[in-house]
Amino acid sequence: MEEKPSLLIIADDDLSYGIDKGYYSDLSNAIKLNNLAVYPLDKVPSLTDKDIRLSEKPIGDGEDVYLRNPYANCYVSMKNPDILNTFIETKSYAIKEALVKMGAKDIVLKESVHDKNTSRYEVNNKMDINVVNAQINGNYLSGITVDMKSSIESHDPNRKPKPYQEVVDFMVSHGLSNDSKLLLLAERLKTEGRICGIEKYEVTYCSEIARALKIAASIDYKMFSDSLDFSVEHNHVHIIKKSLEIDFGKNLDS
Repeated sequence: MEEKPSLLIIADDDLSYGIDKGYYSDLSNAIKLNNLAVYPLDKVPSLTDKDIRLSEKPIGDGEDVYLRNPYANCYVSMKNPDILNTFIETKSYAIKEALVKMGAKDIVLKESVHDKNTSRYEVNNKMDINVVNAQINGNYLSGITVDMKSSIESHDPNRKPKPYQEVVDFMVSHGLSNDSKLLLLAERLKTEGRICGIEKYEVTYCSEIARALKIAASIDYKMFSDSLDFSVEHNHVHIIKKSLEIDFGKNLDS
């Protein structure tokens, strides 16, 4: 299955015309590298045929920029004030459900927190609620206020693993098919029929947003829209790393 582009733009008539004529080499290169998809407004109704879903209807003013959320198989509008919360919640759900399907009896969020820019990072460990304000671009601010603990933890001592193929199918449909740690755990489930013991797992949040914005900065989108400036100085998104401890239970055969 081909990976979908990280960034999607619904173009107005001027931008569509310029791309068709080859005027914008940076945009064309990003499209060729499969980092970017650009569609004219009149093609939006047919996007579902390409398995592309937009979180909200575009306006068609040239400022309809969407980031791919692989964990929900949709593109989220840059203008969504809850974009960071959305990415964190859907990734937490996907990881939790994948581990649950593997038979995890306890999934616990540890208190250790690492951030790419600790000087501008605030965290309340007692509540396990992270509060981060990230300037997505010149106009839009988004904050992380999601309760990570409740979104990813799970406890059930009687849980049993699902069949290997069901686990893999879930991972593929929820953006986890390239997660090396989860893939190794799934292979162990396939080989041994169940997973035993305690495993550590590090979750990285917001890297997808940072990658998409880096692509946006590289194509200099402010050339097409003064109000959407993705230049480096306006692009600051925290990459958050959290540690999980996963207990799959004891090996009853030993």
